Amino acid sequence: MRKQRNACRVWHVWGYPLFMASLVFSCVYPYELEIFEDASALVVDATLTNETKAHLVQLTFTERLDSSRFRPVTSAAVNYLSNDARIPLREAKPGQYITDSSFAGIPGQAYQLEITLSNGQQYLSTEETLIAPVEIDSIYGRFLVVPADFNETNLDGVQIFLDSHSDATEHHNFRYEFQESYAVDVPYPSKYDHRGSVSEGNFEVFLRERPLGRCYRKRQQSRTLISTTRNLSENRISEYPLKFINEWLPDLAYDYRIGVRQYTISDDTYDFFRQLRDINESPGSLSDRQLGTLTGNIKPQEGTTLPVLGYFETAGVSEVRRTFSRHDFIDDGIQTFDWVCPLDSIWTGCTIDYELSIPFLFEREEIVDIIGEDTITRNVPYFDWGRLDGAVNGECEWVITDIRGQFAFVTWGYCGDCTWHGLYDKPEVWEDLP
Repeated sequence: MRKQRNACRVWHVWGYPLFMASLVFSCVYPYELEIFEDASALVVDATLTNETKAHLVQLTFTERLDSSRFRPVTSAAVNYLSNDARIPLREAKPGQYITDSSFAGIPGQAYQLEITLSNGQQYLSTEETLIAPVEIDSIYGRFLVVPADFNETNLDGVQIFLDSHSDATEHHNFRYEFQESYAVDVPYPSKYDHRGSVSEGNFEVFLRERPLGRCYRKRQQSRTLISTTRNLSENRISEYPLKFINEWLPDLAYDYRIGVRQYTISDDTYDFFRQLRDINESPGSLSDRQLGTLTGNIKPQEGTTLPVLGYFETAGVSEVRRTFSRHDFIDDGIQTFDWVCPLDSIWTGCTIDYELSIPFLFEREEIVDIIGEDTITRNVPYFDWGRLDGAVNGECEWVITDIRGQFAFVTWGYCGDCTWHGLYDKPEVWEDLP
């Protein structure tokens, strides 16, 4: 054991979905913190649903209390137990154990999670019944003015809501996860690429396989979202607030996509996530009332000494995806902003005498002989394209937006190459759209 003096309070918090511990610092005053060098625990992240897919159980070891590092648990034996059947999971990656992709949990059936480490230490969850999913009725947006949580001003933006209901009285606890992504469109997409240089005699211009007009960015959900109708007269969730989008953010400038998953969970699972939410979202201080120990449903078996953190969740899942844009809320008064390449942009280091957001021309002395489907064929050297070569290979990073006859249309990459702003490939939440 060693002692460490620290000018900040250090709390060790672990959270869903990966139950990854994080160090939360709040500087108050110096105090003595005693830390055991070998302090560690098994961390379990496991959710079994009614979906047909490869279900994942992730196992890691924590290290010392003052460390945020995790080690994957390898060579463990992991099984689901149900109706005297043992459903094995295989280790696909270090610390990640999956079922066959054709496996699906059965609503109404009870399951346990069994884990045996390579040193023989064993863990077993309580029996958890998988509850049938409740469908989401709708997700929708509404333009609102809300008070800011950081000062006394108001924020204009769009609140995303969810509605759902169930006629079954036992379906009254829900947890939510969502994926969100927004598109970024450049005003002058680059249709042509280039390679080589005039000085080397191999400068070529050719059609891109896909114009660089639209890219995508993702945001990560950071809060534990739960709701319950336990004490309500009707089993209905109305206007549940999922996400507020400030109109000053770029999310709604083009297209915004959100995919919401609703997990129907048991009373015990709801209580676990409620306590987890309270711990993670409490700012806390040393003088605060302590929230207690977060107890999961996975227990060490006889002879096992390493503690375990985590929860084996079973849930019925439903999902809805929807796309929004600023045009949906224009009549409500939302402000619009040119996030990419506004007309009055001035970019340092690339001096020209007109606005960079407007494509300009390079004129060739010789007309391009043949423009094929995927390349420009030339019969003369590209000495006459020297200025174009200098622009697209120079430090200002121009891109070729189009070729028309003897003219090349060029703009700066910020205005013509969407990869400056996001990822070229669609995130998963967009995959069901053309």
